[in-house]
Formats: sequence, C-alpha cells, structure tokens
Amino acid sequence: MSGKKILLGNMEASEIEKIAALYKQVFSGHPWHEDLICSKALEGKCFTQYSFDACEFYDGSSSGATNDCRESYTKRTSDGKQEIVLLPAKGLESCVGCGEKLKTIPYYPNYKNHFEIIDESLKKSGFVGVLAKDEKENLIGFSWGYLVPEQRTISVNFPKLKPLFEQKGVDPKECFYASEIGIIGPNQKQGVGGLLARARLLRSHVQDNPKFLVTRTINPMVHGYLKNIFSGNKGVEFFKDPETVATWFAWDFKDFNREEVEKRLEQGLKNPEII
Repeated sequence: MSGKKILLGNMEASEIEKIAALYKQVFSGHPWHEDLICSKALEGKCFTQYSFDACEFYDGSSSGATNDCRESYTKRTSDGKQEIVLLPAKGLESCVGCGEKLKTIPYYPNYKNHFEIIDESLKKSGFVGVLAKDEKENLIGFSWGYLVPEQRTISVNFPKLKPLFEQKGVDPKECFYASEIGIIGPNQKQGVGGLLARARLLRSHVQDNPKFLVTRTINPMVHGYLKNIFSGNKGVEFFKDPETVATWFAWDFKDFNREEVEKRLEQGLKNPEII
C-alpha cells in the first residue's frame, strides 16, 4: 500500500447496510474469526464459537496478548482461554463446549445482530464514527465510539461499571468509549488502523473534549496505536468487567497532543504506512 492514499469519511445511518457488511467481513477474519457458534447459544446454553478457515496470520507480539491463529484457534482473553475453535475438514460430532451433538449457526446475524449494534452506537451521545476507503472507494475499515452512557448497551453493562469508574475518581460521563475498530485482512498492518484511531479521537476531542479514553480490548495492535497517540504512554489497567472479566484500560487526554495528531493524520492520509 506504500504511497497509496486512504480516504476517510463519517459513518452515516444511511450507509448501515454497507457498514454491516464490512463489520461482518472484518470479524470473520483475523484475528477474530467469529464465523459460527454452537446452536445452543440460541437457548443461552453454550457460546462456543467456531471457524471454517485456518489462519497463518499472526502478530508476533510479546505483549502477552495473543492473536496467533496457527494453533487452530484464536486466543483473545488475558488468561489465554481458547475462544474460537477451528472446525476440522470432517467436522465435529459433538460441541467442544457443551458436549451435545454439534449444530452450528452463523455468528452474524442469527446470534449477534451487528445491525442492532451499529444502529445503537449511531444514536449514542458523543458518537464519532469514521470509515476508511481505498483509492477505488471500497470500504476497508471502520472505527467508532461514544461517550460512556448511563444505560446498558447490547455489548456492555455500563450501569455496573459506574461505581468502578467512581472508585478511580473518574466521572464516566467524561470518558470516551473506543467501542470498535476493524480493518479487513488485506489492509491490516499497513497504517490504516492508526489513521482511523487518530481521526476518531481527534473528532471526539474537538466535539466533546473528554478527559479519558477507555476501552476493553487487549489487541496489541490497538494498544500500539493508542500508545503512539497518547505521547508514548501505555493504557492504565482500570478494572475488570464484572460480567465478562475483560480488562478495561484508560488513557488520560492530558497526554493527547492535538497538534501532533493532526500533523500525523495529514501525513498518513497521503501514505498510511508512516503512521
């Protein structure tokens, strides 16, 4: 992609069909592979996820967060839990999670409705959404977030998190939640994620001037973007999510150098690999 320009635009409700298609494509690829799930998920009994496709793509990170797909599954939790199982060519007789006869259903949209997730996000206070397109105007990535809401969302039980924020002396309403970021496989590791992350935070900073950025991802590539954006500072571990046990991280906007972010963003739009 060296030397090729990237186009950035705002997420709009009118494009939800295109955004949903991109969302599905991103999360069925590396490093998530959220293709299939045990049919017992519909009954709330089993949430074991599966993928048809092997993956040789790995990040080589030594950060402790592993997105290495060479071992037939994707590890995405801080405790190394096996979350997604690669289905062998002949399939499986029984589910590795619940032990019952295995029947899989598509993870999207039957189990997790990504249309609802996107629509819900678009309506949140302080919403900022950015789309990335290549020179042919094909959608290749997205990034969005919003101010921490008081209400529960499809993915996060924010009311349960409020006292945990307050224990840290932080008003959750002054925090920008970096909800989603994703780039389709062929365009990963080429600077697009850094562009999307900078554009999203710059727009939030101008629009609402939040005090903290919070996120619950352990993806080392995302942490790399954010460390660079916040003057080389790593995210501070805030607390464990009481429902998912995921770790929440925070960055102080005092370390957000707006002029530097604007400069790097301008340069990166001409050549994303320098980001």
